[in-house]
Amino acid sequence: MKKIILWLFLICFILSLLSIFTPLTFNYFWLTNTVYFLTVFLSFFAANSITNKTIKLVIQFLPPAILLFILITSAIFTPMGNKFTSGWRTTSVEYRNNKQPNIYIAQQLLDMGGLGYNKRVAKVISVLPLISWVTITDTSHLDKDWQKVNEELNPFNLK
Repeated sequence: MKKIILWLFLICFILSLLSIFTPLTFNYFWLTNTVYFLTVFLSFFAANSITNKTIKLVIQFLPPAILLFILITSAIFTPMGNKFTSGWRTTSVEYRNNKQPNIYIAQQLLDMGGLGYNKRVAKVISVLPLISWVTITDTSHLDKDWQKVNEELNPFNLK
């Protein structure tokens, strides 16, 4: 059981680092929050499964107040602290790649709450069904591999 928790923590930790420091994103914002939450939650259980005696001794005598401080600051200063905001949502697919159907250029909006919406044009590469590689792109320099499709979507149910 300890090995399963440790491996699950490592997978969530690596996915968290990849989504923070690279253009790798999860297609659903609830999935992003779940991965961040599991990373923080499983870190306490993974710390108990470490077999190195010196590291285990340091963790054992670490006061609970310091652990609580680390948990609160990590929740504030990581994207997990933004769990009440929404992620980028695709409003329209502007171009599709003729050679690779999993690559497209889309217009995306980010709901900022009372501040309105942020807008971007992004190149989306679907890596897995729930994971994409998203980079901001300029559509003025496209080659002949791209076909204009103008597929309208309505993720915010706007009229």
